[in-house]
Amino acid sequence: YEYANLYHTASDWFNAWSVVRHHAANVTRGVFLDGHAAGPLDATWPRLLGVPFSHVKHVQETTTTTPGIVCLDRAVFVPSG
Repeated sequence: YEYANLYHTASDWFNAWSVVRHHAANVTRGVFLDGHAAGPLDATWPRLLGVPFSHVKHVQETTTTTPGIVCLDRAVFVPSG
């Protein structure tokens, strides 16, 4: 349950902020790739980084015709804290 742990979340915030700072023009949204349930610390992500966030299971499958497949043009991965 690291997503609900303030220490791990703070290190994730720093890692994500660092990546967004260096790739700001290319970052249009954030996607949580794990299957964690929504928690009270999730609301901080869009305010901190200035982009909307969603969980991968809620990303619309609008970029492909194959059900269950999500295709992104570009992705920047952030190391977990």
